[in-house]
Amino acid sequence: MDRIVSENIGRILYLCGAIEPHREGISKEVFSLHRYFRDSCVIGTSPDGGFLRSPSQGYFAFPANLLPSLRFWAQLAARNFQLIHVFHGIDCYHYLKMRGNKPMILTAISVDNVLSVDHYAKVRKIVVESVRDRDHLLSVGLPPEKVTVIYPGTDLSVFRAVAPPPIKDRFRVVFASSPFAVEYMESRGVRLMLEAAKARDNIKFVLLWRKRGNTIELLKQWIAELGVTNVTVIHNDLNDMSRFYQESHAAIVPFTTAKNTKSCPNSAVESLATGRPVLASSRVGIADVIVSERCGVVFEPQVDKLVQALDDMIVNYAKLQSKAERCAQTHFSNAAFFESYNKLYCNVLYSER
Repeated sequence: MDRIVSENIGRILYLCGAIEPHREGISKEVFSLHRYFRDSCVIGTSPDGGFLRSPSQGYFAFPANLLPSLRFWAQLAARNFQLIHVFHGIDCYHYLKMRGNKPMILTAISVDNVLSVDHYAKVRKIVVESVRDRDHLLSVGLPPEKVTVIYPGTDLSVFRAVAPPPIKDRFRVVFASSPFAVEYMESRGVRLMLEAAKARDNIKFVLLWRKRGNTIELLKQWIAELGVTNVTVIHNDLNDMSRFYQESHAAIVPFTTAKNTKSCPNSAVESLATGRPVLASSRVGIADVIVSERCGVVFEPQVDKLVQALDDMIVNYAKLQSKAERCAQTHFSNAAFFESYNKLYCNVLYSER
C-alpha cells in the first residue's frame, strides 16, 4: 500500500493496553498505525507481566500493575512528540490524568463507565468504532464536534477472500473473541454459544482461545457440564488467524451485553475480509452494518434466537457469503483506516497552531 502521510504530522506517541500485535485486536490496530506513521512510538502494558522493550521496533511495555510508572514515563516521553493518541476504554483515567499540554486523541474501544465530561477537557477528539457508541457519548453530554466514528481497518492482502469449504462437509463456525478474565465470560456470550452448540450438534464450533488470562479452565468446565461434543478449542499458536477463518464458513460474535466488549470486534472484521459472513448479537456495535450490508445474521442474545440464526445462516449462506468481502472493502480496509486518521491528525495539529 502506498503511504500518503501529510507533512504536517509530527511524531506520534501511541498509548494502549496490552502489547500483543499478532493476537489482540486493539494492539493490532495500534501497531498498524505505528507502522504506517513511522515517526511514532508505542507504550503499553506487557501481557506476561514483565518489562518488554524494543527500541528498534519502537515500543515499550510495562507490567500492568505498574500503571503509575507507565504514566510517569509516558509523560516524560510525550515531551518529544507532537501528538498523543490513546487506544483504550473511555474510562482510561490513568492516561487522562497525564500532565502536559500536548494534544491528545482518544480512540475509545468501549464506552462503558463514561467519566464526567470535564475529564475529557484535554482530549481534542474522541474516536469510536460504531455509530451506536457515538450516539451513546452524545447522549451523556459530550459535544458532537468532539466525537467521530472511524472503523478499524484490516489488511486485505493478509485476510484474503477465498472460496468457503463445501457445506456438506459440515458447517463450521469460528469464535475468536475469547475473554482474558472469567468475569467477562458471560458478556462475551461463551455460555450462550455453548448451549446453542448443544442444540445444533450438526454444526462444528471452533473456539480460538488466547493463552493470556485465566478462562480456559472455566471453558472446559462448561463444556463438560453441558456435554457438548461438537466444540474444538484451539489454545496454542494463533498467529495465522486468516487460516482459521478461511477453513470455516462463518464467524460468531455472541455478546450478551455491550459492556466490557469491543464495539467493532476485529474477529468480525477479519472474518468479513476473508469472505465469511458473521453471526452477531444485537449487542455488537456494528450490528447495524451487518444488517445494512446483508453480510450476516443479527440475533437477540438468547439461546433459541441464536439457534434460529444458525439455521437462517445455513439456509441463506450463499447470499450472505457473497456480500461479506464487499462489506470489508467498503468499511474496514486499512486504506480507509489510515486515510481517516491522517486527516484527523492534520485537523487536530492544525487547530493547535
